Amino acid sequence: MKTTNFFKTSIKGVAAMAICGGLLFTACDGQQTERAEENLEQAGENIEQAFKQERDEMKNELNASLNEIDMRLENIEQKMEQEGEEASAEMREEWNEMKTNLEEERQELQANMQRLENATEEEWDEISADVQNAINNATRELEEETAEMNDGEDM
Repeated sequence: MKTTNFFKTSIKGVAAMAICGGLLFTACDGQQTERAEENLEQAGENIEQAFKQERDEMKNELNASLNEIDMRLENIEQKMEQEGEEASAEMREEWNEMKTNLEEERQELQANMQRLENATEEEWDEISADVQNAINNATRELEEETAEMNDGEDM
């Protein structure tokens, strides 16, 4: 993700600024020291803001995936009700399998949402990569379920 790269670069930048700032503090007069401290503080706030923004964007992606899964589950439920006993046993079994797969994906996304909400800046890279993988897996699962549903309608 591009924001994560920015985040990594920002951390390195703040570290470099902190080292330089420490060196400058000893060689600066009071006004220059104050400005250097303000710059360091602003850089830290910028990094924190970027972290929060990236986390919010990822939460939005997760919520979109969860909403999509909920809609698919509703569609399957409706299809099962509409078709009822007229649907073949094989078709009902496929619908139940799809439903189970989607419910498992939903649980995984919910668990990742919890991890995301509790993420700290220190563990962000690992958690954001895991969450992005979960979102990608859910997207693939939804695409597969859509294809299966469309194939089932052709029968």
